[in-house]
Amino acid sequence: MERVLVVFQATAAKTESLALAFGLGAVEGGALIRLRHLNSDGPSELEHQGYTTPKDTDLEWAQVIGLALESEAPQKSLEDFFNQLDEARVAQNKTVYVFGGATEVALVAHARQLLKQLGAVLVESESEVADADIARAVGRQVALQA
Repeated sequence: MERVLVVFQATAAKTESLALAFGLGAVEGGALIRLRHLNSDGPSELEHQGYTTPKDTDLEWAQVIGLALESEAPQKSLEDFFNQLDEARVAQNKTVYVFGGATEVALVAHARQLLKQLGAVLVESESEVADADIARAVGRQVALQA
């Protein structure tokens, strides 16, 4: 059974919904999931509260990471996450899907570049701009490929 860590950088329900759709697709594909938020201390309009930030044990546990991005430019919480991946030395050969909405395309490309440098295997999608249906389909796809 695939283990999927869904990490999202979000202050709005839209990005949270994308992350949840990816996680739902993974569950439909038979995966176990964990949901983590990059900045659980900041102001937010999320539908659900109480998410925790990713821990090293989450990174080690996961076989796949879904990373939902919301900002147009890197923020400290995202850079901290990449540093955490690097320091834990867990990104090598880990499958990662990076996605966001229409305004996040530049950040998605930046994140993909950093993840490649860390040795991650990136999931390709037909569109860099995810909506809930695309995120859910990719989540299902990565879980079924285990």
